[in-house]
Amino acid sequence: MVRVTKMNTILLIALMSLCLSPALSSLAVKCNLPSSLWCNSDDITRQCQVEKHCNAWHKRENTPVDVGVFIEALCSDTIRFITTQLYPTWVQLRDSAVFDIDFVPYGKATETWDGDKWVFECQHGPAECKGNLIQTCAIFHLKDTNTITEYIHCMMSSPNPPEYGEKCAEMLKIDYEPIEKCTNTTLGNMLQHHMAKRTQQAEPPINYIPWITLNGEHNDEIQNRAEADFMGLMCDTISGEKPAACREINDTTIGHHCYKNSRTVQVPVGDSKCNLPPSLWCSSTRVAQRCKVVEQCTSQLSSVAPPVSFSLYYESLCPACREMIQSVLYPTWKKIGSIMNVTLVPYGNAHEHQEGGKWVFSCQHGKAECTGNIIEGCVIHLLARVEKWLPYIHCMEASPSPPDYGAKCAEQLGFAWKPISNCANGTEGNHLMHMAGVATDALVPPHQYVPWVTLNGVHTDEIQKQAETDLLKLICNTYTGPKPAACTDGEIHTRC
Repeated sequence: MVRVTKMNTILLIALMSLCLSPALSSLAVKCNLPSSLWCNSDDITRQCQVEKHCNAWHKRENTPVDVGVFIEALCSDTIRFITTQLYPTWVQLRDSAVFDIDFVPYGKATETWDGDKWVFECQHGPAECKGNLIQTCAIFHLKDTNTITEYIHCMMSSPNPPEYGEKCAEMLKIDYEPIEKCTNTTLGNMLQHHMAKRTQQAEPPINYIPWITLNGEHNDEIQNRAEADFMGLMCDTISGEKPAACREINDTTIGHHCYKNSRTVQVPVGDSKCNLPPSLWCSSTRVAQRCKVVEQCTSQLSSVAPPVSFSLYYESLCPACREMIQSVLYPTWKKIGSIMNVTLVPYGNAHEHQEGGKWVFSCQHGKAECTGNIIEGCVIHLLARVEKWLPYIHCMEASPSPPDYGAKCAEQLGFAWKPISNCANGTEGNHLMHMAGVATDALVPPHQYVPWVTLNGVHTDEIQKQAETDLLKLICNTYTGPKPAACTDGEIHTRC
């Protein structure tokens, strides 16, 4: 069941967060964020006590990422990964020389010594052994990663990989004679045995194919991300300045913000054994130990997981706010609301002053916006439960004119309009709008525009960008418990 923060408690929570001792806030509060965000803000870097870790990571600039790919020639999952994830990513990033690929063609085969040679049995039969051997000999003779990748992709995208070795060589203008000779001699037999030893010595032991390693490390998070979004994984892992192709995939936002003032941009600061990106530091206990962030990763490695707190500070007539609620927040909540604790604060870039016994508000988009803000504040307060008030807010924000659709949305959703109207036109609504203003003004850092989001009480430019481009992914990555089905719909679960 989703826990809801009422409007009356927003200020208390905001003030409490300011009064936490430095020791508590450093690890218990800030490090509730996914490790992918730790090095994107000076404040979070300091609070999580990972300055040296982030500095070491940023110093790895221009160091290529080593990608290990353990494969077999007829495995359908291997074919899918190479043709739909690995190769398209390599095409986009190859000119930047930001990652190297190490193919290991052997998979779940077995080997026995028979007199003067090794005899192999492959998971998908003798044809697969033939394909593995061709690829092994090609790797030995071609040596250049670009040519090897083109060749293996050509074979794996063909109707029958083991039979396309020579055809692919011809298409790519590669001399096939030394490759073919290798497959029929002791050299090829020993090279295939070497691939067998590498596969058998992998740590942790290989359970399926394809098996993907990143800078020598393998865990479920690396594997799942590689199979679902290899381009995103590479862009996260690359240190230093990102190639243009990486910057392009992050350029999509929900629209223009409603700015309070000019926006300020936080610039991140920049253990030799930790050669994985911050996004993977908490992906397993082994990696956390290797990167020396076990204490910081405690909440993410814990089996007891609290819901992810997501707060949206907005105003009822801001176009970007309306789009955020309609197209991002509401659809995400419908899918994974069970792991979210949602708070909405309708105030935005308004101002207030007191006259007599009440507050007088001036809103960015005029008096109608103030009316909409107050109505929505009353809806949140009176309906109390997110499964009631969030559909109501969505109904209003999806309408042609939110301030004029309060009564229509009440009727449409089966709620009484009179208590909401009385609240909005009375002292209670005035007080709730004031409380929303105090909570907004208490934000640290101060908000510069709306919509303004916080994740587990924290705001950074990176959190804002991720919330606007893929909120579902951000919440799923932040949640430390078992993922709902909607979080894993894009992952591949059946492997060779």
